[in-house]
Amino acid sequence: MYNSITATAPPGKLGLVIANPKGRGSNMLTVVQLNEGSALHGQVRVGDSLLRLDDVDCRRMTAAEVSQLVGSRSGASERTFVLLRQQ
Repeated sequence: MYNSITATAPPGKLGLVIANPKGRGSNMLTVVQLNEGSALHGQVRVGDSLLRLDDVDCRRMTAAEVSQLVGSRSGASERTFVLLRQQ
């Protein structure tokens, strides 16, 4: 069973790493590392899959594209992540 999770981050660095741990054949990006002190600590877990960032569908994006998108919005007053979490 999966649940949709919404997490909100303030401006600045997030302290997380998103990658495709299943390789090129999979299009689902996953949180693979969450640094201590991350702005998303307590909201996001390692293993969560990224669906959207604000109004952008991230399901078909590469990790590099998502990283660039996240960086381009680092000055925004708020960033909203929608993730999929296995329960």
